[in-house]
Amino acid sequence: MFKIWHVSGLMSVILATFFCAQGFAAGSGAYRLEVPDAGAVGKGSAFVGEANTPAAVYYNPAGMTFIEKAAVSVGVSLIQPMVDYKDASGNESQMRRGSYVIPNLFFVQPVGEKWAVGFGALSSWGLMTYWHQDSFARYNATRSVMENKDYLISAAYQLNDRFSFALSLDVDDSMVDKEKKISQGAGADGNFRLKGDS
Repeated sequence: MFKIWHVSGLMSVILATFFCAQGFAAGSGAYRLEVPDAGAVGKGSAFVGEANTPAAVYYNPAGMTFIEKAAVSVGVSLIQPMVDYKDASGNESQMRRGSYVIPNLFFVQPVGEKWAVGFGALSSWGLMTYWHQDSFARYNATRSVMENKDYLISAAYQLNDRFSFALSLDVDDSMVDKEKKISQGAGADGNFRLKGDS
């Protein structure tokens, strides 16, 4: 079975290590929550080498050929980001708290003796912040919403008892909606909004 190294995951860790302090300083409520399967996470993601549950659709689609009958995996994560900010003068600001449910679903269906197909739906990152209109963050963001949904479709073929290969398609559905204040000198602050999707 092929092992897949996720270079993008490594880059995310490197970038988060060096730049997360600045992100939180700006009042970030962003999350990167990559827990599509509790068993795989419990193995420190070493699961990629065996990938014999429906989460193989995400971790290593070639592993789907080792699943002998139709299987479904459903999970959910709950996060509650909390950000407090205290400036040099001792003034405190608190981001409005929220609870976010992040689901995942995987399905694998063997087809004959050598083939398997799979489907997955999950979200692993997002952002939601709400700061008061007069807070320290008003010129960066008073409201920020970013949502991500990934839909995976995979097919795998078993060459022999040791090797399989797979082909996957990842359809990304993301959106962003941001509001902030714009300083206009002596006049009243203006309003800015950016909204888009992919």
